[in-house]
Amino acid sequence: MSAAQLGNPCVHLTNNEAKHAKQNGPGQANCGNWRLSKLLKWLKDSTAFAPDNVEALWPRIRALVWEVLEAARPTIAQAVAQLPVTDRCFELFGFDVLVDDALRPWLCEVNSLPSLGIGGAADLEVDRAMLLNLFEILWKDISASTVGDGEALQVERFESLGAGETTAADCAEKGA
Repeated sequence: MSAAQLGNPCVHLTNNEAKHAKQNGPGQANCGNWRLSKLLKWLKDSTAFAPDNVEALWPRIRALVWEVLEAARPTIAQAVAQLPVTDRCFELFGFDVLVDDALRPWLCEVNSLPSLGIGGAADLEVDRAMLLNLFEILWKDISASTVGDGEALQVERFESLGAGETTAADCAEKGA
């Protein structure tokens, strides 16, 4: 990006998918994205970063995300209050976080409609694991309540969707 493009609202510094799709054609994005586990391993193996800073990175990112959600809580609550049914809804946010050379996370943006699975094989793997975790959380919430005529939902319904083959624990073991 050049200085002349700074005023262009259509330029996005972190949109790897758009950049690579333009260069390689639609559906051909290979953005070089890494799984978090790969990044953390690379940082740990590097001699450029203090081990304590590497260990603190993920908790710092989580704290950053929590602070953003806490700051947005009144706005989110107001939006939810406008819905006809408020006890059975959720929203998926995508957080773009930059990490500086001191391993401090900085919020770049929050996406209310994050793109899923368009950044290459690593993105597909991470997005699949994340969605399985999401559905597992939702399933636990739904199965704890009753639906329709009072019958509790059965786990078999969820597993019949193919999601039962991988659990959140499986994803955690794989570093997702």
